[in-house]
Amino acid sequence: MISATLLEQYGAIQCQLPKAVLLFSEGEEAQFYYQIISGAIKMVNFGDGKEFVQGIFEDGQSFGEPPFLARKPYPASAMTTRPTSLWRCNRSPFSQLLADHFDVHWQITQTLSERLVNKARLLERVAIEHAEERLLHYIDQLKNGQPIPVGQYAVPYTRQQLADLLGLRVETVIRTVKRLEQRGELTIRLGKIWR
Repeated sequence: MISATLLEQYGAIQCQLPKAVLLFSEGEEAQFYYQIISGAIKMVNFGDGKEFVQGIFEDGQSFGEPPFLARKPYPASAMTTRPTSLWRCNRSPFSQLLADHFDVHWQITQTLSERLVNKARLLERVAIEHAEERLLHYIDQLKNGQPIPVGQYAVPYTRQQLADLLGLRVETVIRTVKRLEQRGELTIRLGKIWR
């Protein structure tokens, strides 16, 4: 996360957006660096009456960097999922920020590399794994790096969001969660999934 002070020094502005606002659409030219202060954004593709969620980004995270840095159109649309406050910085001053601050440049490179590895793993799972393995691997990836005892991690997404993220139908996720609960690999408490 780039500090607010540094972003302000390079001309970034704060934007306040209500829930369900389309920030940019698939195919639009990427012109800004975005970083969430508070709230959430989902990157999503729409087609055939369905939506495929590429990712959900929350407090402190940036999104949309690959097309921005590559000067390419956005491969997905971005929409707020709750009221959101974010930083927006134009290309030229942001490029100067990266040139002036190698540590920030390196941090962004690491973040994008991690996302690329995670996306490759997700594609592998979608191609060769059953719904149970996909769901468990995704939940384990979410809690990765957090020292949380087994059964103490609350999955922050609804069953619909998990379905959208994993390319499954919500009915499949509901049945899969129930099977995994019966096998003792997940628990359901107050409607939330725990692992």
